[in-house]
Amino acid sequence: MSNYSTLSAQGTAQNWLVGHRGEINGVIISNGTIVKFPPHVGEQLTSMANIKNTIQAKGFGTRNRYSQILEATALSVNGQSVSLQPKAIIDP
Repeated sequence: MSNYSTLSAQGTAQNWLVGHRGEINGVIISNGTIVKFPPHVGEQLTSMANIKNTIQAKGFGTRNRYSQILEATALSVNGQSVSLQPKAIIDP
């Protein structure tokens, strides 16, 4: 059984994580934290995702002696807040 707790992390982007379709779905920051988020969030980041971006994240996750991993509920890149809300589907 996993024990999830509220976590926060900040640091500089070391590696952007990319899914099999080329979508950005997370980032590893300088303190070793892995920050995950849904692909629709990564779409917002494609024009701004660079190594050494300043990342701040809050969310839920777990940590062990090696690192921590969190699913972001709040995220900012270079001080700019990134919306984590899903895109609205408009039915014509």
